[in-house]
Amino acid sequence: MKKWILAFIVLASVAGSVSISVNASDNVGVSKVEFYTNGVLLASDSVAPYQATWQTTAAQNGAGTIRAGTYRDWE
Repeated sequence: MKKWILAFIVLASVAGSVSISVNASDNVGVSKVEFYTNGVLLASDSVAPYQATWQTTAAQNGAGTIRAGTYRDWE
């Protein structure tokens, strides 16, 4: 089951290769983190620290969003 655990607003101009890193944990365990740019899956990582790289050269100019969602290990 996916759960969005990260919500923030950052206003920045970016270009080229952008590194994204997320620290995620809970009392049971995180099995993976998925990274989305403008609602499209960019990457997933199952090893902490959870990381992805966004190549912005393919993105349209203008405002955009980056979100990370976690999958939790269930007992």
